[in-house]
Amino acid sequence: MANVGEAKRRRQIQNVISLAVRSVSAFDEPAEGSARVAPSEFRLFRAGVNSTAKGDFVFDAESAASVMAAYTARQTPLMGDYEHMSLAQPPVKAPASITNFVPEVRMDSTGQPELWATQVQWTDTAREHLSAGEYRLYSPAFMPDGEGVRVAYLINVALTNLPATYGLEPLVAASSATSNEESPMDEEKLKELGAKLAQAEKDREEFKGMCQKMSDTVKKLTGKTFDEWAAEESAEHDAGDADETAKVEEDKQLKALKDTVVAITGQADISKALGAVTAMASQAKEFVALKSKLDSERATSAATAFDTTLEGGIKDGKIPPAMKGHFISLKTALGNEKGLEMLRAHLDATKEPIITLSGHGTHEPNPVSAVDPMALTIAGNCAGAFGGVEAFKAAKLGTLA
Repeated sequence: MANVGEAKRRRQIQNVISLAVRSVSAFDEPAEGSARVAPSEFRLFRAGVNSTAKGDFVFDAESAASVMAAYTARQTPLMGDYEHMSLAQPPVKAPASITNFVPEVRMDSTGQPELWATQVQWTDTAREHLSAGEYRLYSPAFMPDGEGVRVAYLINVALTNLPATYGLEPLVAASSATSNEESPMDEEKLKELGAKLAQAEKDREEFKGMCQKMSDTVKKLTGKTFDEWAAEESAEHDAGDADETAKVEEDKQLKALKDTVVAITGQADISKALGAVTAMASQAKEFVALKSKLDSERATSAATAFDTTLEGGIKDGKIPPAMKGHFISLKTALGNEKGLEMLRAHLDATKEPIITLSGHGTHEPNPVSAVDPMALTIAGNCAGAFGGVEAFKAAKLGTLA
């Protein structure tokens, strides 16, 4: 990259010298009785690289196609002004120097495309300026392509004595003797300019040496070269960009959160919205605690009810004592509420007592329960299901008989 930059600087210096030499001849007084004539056509871009104060731009076949396509599409005349006043910001009054011209692609001696302004229609004022030698140069205004490499779109042309494009040929001759050809270069002036170029090269080398000495000194004092400092600065800059990107993303998330909170609470003021969210959070905690308490109380109540119902079923003879452990295991597996539900369903389905327990007080023990082991076994095993009750009754009646 250093070699490319060096070559570009050298080329720019050479272009400045070329422009200076042209300017020397361009403003020589014309010979007595001669006249300067405004041309009806002149070249806008040479084939290949066109060097300007804003960089180098290529005009090639692709450029030619793009420029002519844009000209055809615009359907309005191309014009000229003075010093690019038409492009000033803010806009200013911009008199025309050319009322119309037609761009034309021509081939140079090597067969490469150039762009010319043809059928040029000068205003009377512009002709007077050119005839008097007040203006002799011009500057095409254009847009480059997306890559900033090629000429892509022609805007207009301006009369100027300080064009940004290097190496342009004057519009009118310095005198009729030159007939729009450059005057012979003054030997002494060329030597003078060459000497200035040599001095500039020498100064540049001296400056380069000074920079190297400064870099060496910095290296000794800090342990880092200029390039290393630059690399660190670039890294810090990249880190700053990353931080900025993260901040932008964080801001987006915060805005989304704010919008959500406002939508939920119905409060446009963020302070009130946050207060409402805090209240909602507190209420949610209270709700969870209350629900937990209710679940606990309901579970305790179900356990108590289960125990009471189970004992009552045994007492009423609808549940054999041998089945007590079965229902307790069922409650353990399914939970208090579900166990109670199934216990109650069993009792509802058992319309008659399965067994009669021994009496108390003045009642005598049930002789069948006491003397008939088979009946008790049937009742205990079947628990009132699958015809167990009927089997028990049959056995009981049979014994009594």
